[in-house]
Amino acid sequence: MKKFKTLAVVFVFLFCLCGLMTGCDSDSKNDTVKNSVISIKLKYNDNEIPDDSLSVNLSESPLTFTAEVQVTGKASKDFTLTSSDTDIATVSDKTVTLLAEGQTTITATAVGDSTKTHAITLNVTGETETGPVISIKLKYNQQEITDDLLAVIFAANSPLTFTAEVQVTGGASTDFTLASSNTKIATVSGKTVTLVAAGQTTITASAVADPNKKHAITLNAGYSVTVTGGTADITTAIPNQTVTLTPEIPVGKIFLGWKFNLASIQTLTVNSFSMPSRNVTVTLDSGDDKPYYITNNFGEDSSTELLVQWHSYSAPETQTLQYVEKSGSFPGTGIQVTGNQFQGLGNVGVYAPRNIFRTEVTGLSPNTEYKYRVGYEGAWSDEYNHLTSGGDESDFSFTVVSDPQSEAHSAMSATLSAADNFDANHRFYLMGGDLVDNIGGRPGEIISYTNAASEFNIKRPIAATQGNHDTHFIDGSSYRFGGAEVFNAFLTFPDNGGDTQTEKAIRSQCYYFYYNKVLIIMLNTMATSTGVSGEPDYTRQAEWLKGVLENDRNNNLSRYTIVVTHIGPFGGRDNTRWPTAASRKAFTKIFTDYDVDIVFSGHDHVYGRSDPIKITVEMSGKNDNTDYVSMETEGNFNSVPNGTVFSIVSATGPKFYQIVQSDQWVPKFYPVRADNPKDNDPGVFVNVKVTASKLTVTVKKNDGTQLDTYDVTKK
Repeated sequence: MKKFKTLAVVFVFLFCLCGLMTGCDSDSKNDTVKNSVISIKLKYNDNEIPDDSLSVNLSESPLTFTAEVQVTGKASKDFTLTSSDTDIATVSDKTVTLLAEGQTTITATAVGDSTKTHAITLNVTGETETGPVISIKLKYNQQEITDDLLAVIFAANSPLTFTAEVQVTGGASTDFTLASSNTKIATVSGKTVTLVAAGQTTITASAVADPNKKHAITLNAGYSVTVTGGTADITTAIPNQTVTLTPEIPVGKIFLGWKFNLASIQTLTVNSFSMPSRNVTVTLDSGDDKPYYITNNFGEDSSTELLVQWHSYSAPETQTLQYVEKSGSFPGTGIQVTGNQFQGLGNVGVYAPRNIFRTEVTGLSPNTEYKYRVGYEGAWSDEYNHLTSGGDESDFSFTVVSDPQSEAHSAMSATLSAADNFDANHRFYLMGGDLVDNIGGRPGEIISYTNAASEFNIKRPIAATQGNHDTHFIDGSSYRFGGAEVFNAFLTFPDNGGDTQTEKAIRSQCYYFYYNKVLIIMLNTMATSTGVSGEPDYTRQAEWLKGVLENDRNNNLSRYTIVVTHIGPFGGRDNTRWPTAASRKAFTKIFTDYDVDIVFSGHDHVYGRSDPIKITVEMSGKNDNTDYVSMETEGNFNSVPNGTVFSIVSATGPKFYQIVQSDQWVPKFYPVRADNPKDNDPGVFVNVKVTASKLTVTVKKNDGTQLDTYDVTKK
């Protein structure tokens, strides 16, 4: 019995021991499940390999692979690589070295589970480097050429000497040759490149030991861009390359734009321009937040009305004009003015966004000196002076000029200064148009004019009309009649022209004003009744002119009448001067019918004056000799009492032209004239003194030379 008890105990012990052992095996199996590899995916350049096939070239060796190993628990994510054909590729850790063309299988095996694998087919093409030259790298000043682009200053850096880093095998030559793709830009001699012109060419270095081994770089032989007050994205640019500027605006200042050393710069946006064939210096134009580009004019009644216009960039949208008599103190009387936003773009040039403020001062006292300023508290403009007319028949004088037409306006300034010195008491200037050369393409020109004019209109107004160069180019040879978005943004004039309000929003105007019983009419030969190009039609403007003169004569408002127009009825260079025929047809008979005293015109950049004449024939409008033959037949070139004097006032400079010597008609309608540029250079102004009995006209060059003088007796 005792023996059976002992066996039972042993049996129970063994049973428990077996159970314990079975329990241990179960836990171990659970741990294996918890720390296992689920999958492995081989990658190249961290990208999956489509269709498990990868094609490479021998030149790409060595290749480095990665693998995406998905695991559970703490299983290893590491993997090994093998190659099925070690003649094609060998493996070292995760790197595959290519040995020859062919195909091999690269297999990735998970370290945590060798049953988890991913195999791809590796296709190897190309040949191993067996030539004498491994590589060639062109250098300039012993430095590598970044992005294979070298920009140099055309005038300063020629000639250029290059070196090259040539890697070879064995004792192969490390020498190289150079070639230029465009010998009009750069030529090559040995290792030296000589710049011939500004532009772009490709410089190619070829290894002597293996001409197939090359290194090509782009060479930009350009001009320098020097920026003050900002940076440029490139400091050397070839012609027509776009240069982008970034302003660095001082604290407390505002951005006004950029000032260039060349007025002919073609701006593309407010902060970019097209590189010309010259070195460019750019300076940030910043200033106090106060008004700029202040222009002025008379209202219809110069004894009581004044017009003022100004620009402001980031200032308040509502500003103030303050005016007070000369002996008084500001603030005086204030007029609140709300600005209109303006930004010229595209075919009208590029101008920084700003507000334009326009206002009319009324109720002034006749024959009184005033001073005025514009802006707002803390940002006032300079003080401007204004003398109202007497509104009576008091004597006075004024100056007529025309055609500054230039990129810069130093010549205009010299001529207007000479006019001031000749007659310090003249009351105003009449400007006959062509303030600039290209108002559409070169924004800097109208800004140049406005800045130059501010030296003079701070003392007396400049009443201007529009010339053909003050409109927008349609193409290289035509002008956009009526185009005046930019002109109107920089000039102001009375709102008494003949256009509709819609037309006034886009084009400049004809207008008139009275000064001491003198009627002054500013025609606009760029405002036409028809389209924006071709020959103009002045029918409606002629009707407006007739209405102004009819009202004046019926009410006995004036003692003299002066007309200013850009394109006159008679050409000063030749008799078919564009587009004088349309002007002649529209206006000349009206001038005669209403006894206009003098018609001043510009456009031709020469001086000429007719006798007092009367036009009795109907003008054909033909741009040939038809009208002149009729005028001669009827004696219309003959001096007659109470006739109208027609005068081209030349130009302020710097441009002057030549009268066509073979033209038989110019001497007939301009018996007094300056025949060639030297007779007009350096600039011409016309002074007109008004008295009760006559107009006395003196024509002088700004060097003091007198070209002409004559009287027009009161009719």
